[in-house]
Amino acid sequence: MKFTAIRDRSIGLRGPSFGDIARATGAFGAAPTDTDATVLNRFADHAITQNPGFQSTIPGPADNTYTDLALFRASDVTRSVASLTRIPGIPDARYYFKTDSPPYLENLPFVIKADSTPLSVGAWVRQGGSSINFQQASSSHDRDLEDKAREFVSVTDFGAIGDGVTDSTAAFAKCRAYALTNKKAIFVPAGDYRAWFEPFEQDNICIFGQGSSSTKIMLPDGATHTLQVDGGPSAASGPPCIIDFGHIGKGNEATGFSSGYVAGLTLDGNAGATPIPTSDLFGWGIAFTKYSNVVYQDVVVVNCHCGGIGTFIDSNGHLGRVTVISCGNSTIEGATRPGFDVNSSKNSRWEVVSRLCAYGGRLLDNCNNAKLNLTVEEATRSGFIYNNQTINASDNLDVEVTVRGGCADYGISVGANCSSSRFHANIANIMGVGVREVGQDRVTAAALRQRGNHYLVITKNCGQQSAIIEGDDGIWTVLSTNDGRAGSVGANFAVDIVGDRNTVTASITDNAVPAQVRGLVLRSGATDNVIIGYRETGTVQPYNDFGTRTLILGYAPSGWSSGTGTPNTGAFAAYSGTTIAAAYSQAQVQALSDAVRDVSQRALALEQAARRAGVIS
Repeated sequence: MKFTAIRDRSIGLRGPSFGDIARATGAFGAAPTDTDATVLNRFADHAITQNPGFQSTIPGPADNTYTDLALFRASDVTRSVASLTRIPGIPDARYYFKTDSPPYLENLPFVIKADSTPLSVGAWVRQGGSSINFQQASSSHDRDLEDKAREFVSVTDFGAIGDGVTDSTAAFAKCRAYALTNKKAIFVPAGDYRAWFEPFEQDNICIFGQGSSSTKIMLPDGATHTLQVDGGPSAASGPPCIIDFGHIGKGNEATGFSSGYVAGLTLDGNAGATPIPTSDLFGWGIAFTKYSNVVYQDVVVVNCHCGGIGTFIDSNGHLGRVTVISCGNSTIEGATRPGFDVNSSKNSRWEVVSRLCAYGGRLLDNCNNAKLNLTVEEATRSGFIYNNQTINASDNLDVEVTVRGGCADYGISVGANCSSSRFHANIANIMGVGVREVGQDRVTAAALRQRGNHYLVITKNCGQQSAIIEGDDGIWTVLSTNDGRAGSVGANFAVDIVGDRNTVTASITDNAVPAQVRGLVLRSGATDNVIIGYRETGTVQPYNDFGTRTLILGYAPSGWSSGTGTPNTGAFAAYSGTTIAAAYSQAQVQALSDAVRDVSQRALALEQAARRAGVIS
C-alpha cells in the first residue's frame, strides 16, 4: 500500500492538506518535519493497528507462522514477529519487521519485502541477521553484514569488558576455545582488558586489536598459572605469558606449529602486581615455541618480569615490528633478562625498539640468516648481546644496533660461535664498552672463536673502550670520539686488539686536557693483524704494539715538524765504518762528517716520501 501527497486543486485554490492537519495536530504520531507521504504511512500503520484486515483480506495464522512465501509477504506487519518454515530454498527462521535502518534491499533469505510497505520504509529481517548488506568496493556481490562479521570473533562476544578493572580471563578463554574449534581470527576491540590467553597449540592463529594505542591486554593482579615443564610430569607456576604460541612449558617436546599473526596490541605484564617467577618459563608478553612463519606488527609489550618477546626452539621465518618497554628487569634464576630474546630462529627479520630493559635484545645460537634492526634506549646492562650455549653456531647474521644511554657492561657484546656476520653499531653516552667481540681460550675452545665477522663501529662518549677485538679474521672500521675516559688518565685504549688476523681501520679523536685516552693497542699474543689508515686526532696518546707480525699501513702520526736541507734521493752507499786511531787525522774526521751528512740527507728523503704517502701527517 503506497500513499502520495493529497492536494486540493478545485478552482485553482490550495487548502490545508491531510498532512498539514496531521503535522499541526500530531495526529497518528506525525512530526512537524514529516513529509506528506510519511504522514500517510503513519496513518496506514494506525489504521492497520485498529483494523488488521485493513491491509489484507487474508487472515494470518494464530502463531504467525507461514509455509507459503506469498502469504508471508501479505501478512500483518504490525504483529512485528513472524516465522517461516518448510519453504523451499529458505531455512526455517523467525523474522522481525524492521523500520530502523531504511532503505532495505531484499536479499533472500535474510531480508524479505512486505506487500504493505516499500523497502524505503521497512522490511522483514531474519532473526540474527542484519538489515544492512555489505558490498566490497569494486565488487557486485552483496553479503549480509552478520555474515561478514563472522569472519572473526571478538572477545566481547563472550563477555570481555575493556574497562581496565574487570577480570576478563574467562571470556578470553571462551573466545579462544570457539576460535580454535571454528578456525576464526580473534579480535580484541579498543579497551583496557585484564586477561590472558591459554597456550595456542594449533596452526593459523590470528589475534589482532584496534591498534597498540587503543587496545591493551594486561595481566590481572596476582595472576598465576601452572605449566608442565618440557612435557614431563614436573610442573611449575608463575605469571602466565599473555599470548603463548606453541606452549613454552613444553620446550623441546612442543609439537611444532606454523602460521601466526599478531597485530595492533599493547601487552602489559603488570610486573608490579604479579609475583616474580622462579623460572624463565613465565612472565613473558608473547612467547613462541617451535612456532614458525609468524608476523607481528604494531605490538607494544611493557612491564613483563622475564621479557617482552621470546622466540624459542626452531621458531623460524618470523617477521616482527615491536616495541618492548621495562621488560626483563626482574632477577629470575639469578639473572635479569633481555626485553627481546631469540633462541633459534632462522631466516627471520625484526625491527625492535627496546627501552628501559635490563638488556635491550639478544640472539642466542641457531639464528642463521637472521636480520635485526634494534634501537636501544637506557638498557641497564647491555644494549645487544649475541651468545650461545657452546652447542650450535649462527652464521650470516645481519645486525644493526643503535644504543643511547645506560649500558654498564656493553653497547654490543658478540659471543662465541658467530661467523661471517655483519654488525653495524652506533653507540653513544653509555657507561661501558662500545663493542666487544668476546674471545675464547685459544687451546681448549678454539672451535668456538668468532671468525670472519664485519664490524662498522661508531661510538661517542663510551666510558670504556670503543672496541675490544678478541675474535679472529674480522674486518673492523672504528670511528671513536671521546671514548675511554672512565678511570685514571691513560687507563683505557680506545681500540683494544687481542685476536689474530684482523684487519682494522680506526680513527680516534679526543680533546681532553690533559690527554686522557690512549689510541690503539695490540696485546701480547695478538698475531698477524693488519692496521690500515689509523688516525689519532687531538690529545689521543700514541698506539702501542705488543703483538707479533703486525702490519701497519697508512699510519700517519701527528706532531712531526718538516725537515730542512737537501734530501739525498740518489745512489747511496751505506757507511762501512773506519778505525779511528788515538791520534786521528783530519781525513778521518772529514769521513765521519760526510757519513753523517749522507745519513741525514737520506733520512730527510725518507721523511718526505713518507709524508707524500700519508704515513706522516
